[in-house]
Amino acid sequence: MKIRVPATTANIGPGFDTMGIALNLYNYFELGEKSEEETLADIAFQKYFEYIGKDVPNYSVKISDAQIPIARGLGSSASLIVGGIALANNLNGNYLSDIELLEIAIEVEGHPD
Repeated sequence: MKIRVPATTANIGPGFDTMGIALNLYNYFELGEKSEEETLADIAFQKYFEYIGKDVPNYSVKISDAQIPIARGLGSSASLIVGGIALANNLNGNYLSDIELLEIAIEVEGHPD
């Protein structure tokens, strides 16, 4: 399974942090063998299973193609969180609603924007 997450920005003139858009730039994620190194995507993946009260499967989230630049205001960290949560939800039969997925993402990110 492969997940595609777009770059995003909310730095839009007078709509700064009130409007957001997705851009035609993506990070691609897939599950791989468990590794020692833990990424933000792995943390989000684990939080999903903690949220639903299930054991975390023995996988790591792998970035198969990273197109979103880091530290440029394009949501690279948000893409890691969404990628991890989306893979977990897909693996679990799309069990949770969008609102529940957002709650997990906010918990991992620490803020809703």
